[in-house]
Amino acid sequence: MLDGRLWITKDSKNFLGRGRVVLLEQIQKTGSIHAAAKAMKMSYKSAWDAVDAMNNLSDTPLVERVSGGKGGGGTSLTNKGEEIINSFKNLEAKHQQFLELLSAQQDSLENIAAIVDRLSLKLSARNQLIGKVTSLKSDAVNVQVELKIKNMDLL
Repeated sequence: MLDGRLWITKDSKNFLGRGRVVLLEQIQKTGSIHAAAKAMKMSYKSAWDAVDAMNNLSDTPLVERVSGGKGGGGTSLTNKGEEIINSFKNLEAKHQQFLELLSAQQDSLENIAAIVDRLSLKLSARNQLIGKVTSLKSDAVNVQVELKIKNMDLL
């Protein structure tokens, strides 16, 4: 079985991965970055830096401080933070299905690498796509090629 990790980047910076999602879940559960860091056996500074990075890269904050009160305040997730957790989990499930599909269809890493290369959306005359040519339409300069990709729509 193939194994893979999913990371979301924004502006070439790490935004969200499994560890950061677990951190957000721990913050939601404990109401504190300190307690969340302790539960994950990481330093408070590392947890704070991760939260700060996510908040800065997100259009709206994922985590907010709650000040004062009987318990002395704490930290909570915003609605956006909760949405991000759910979205990441859905995307991670689809990523796992993709890995399982590749594992079931391929015997070697070389074949998997070739398939991943073919899945690239950067098309040029050198790309290889697995499919059946369903039509050719030509004009004075170009030829439009229509492909039917296995289990997919026309390309």
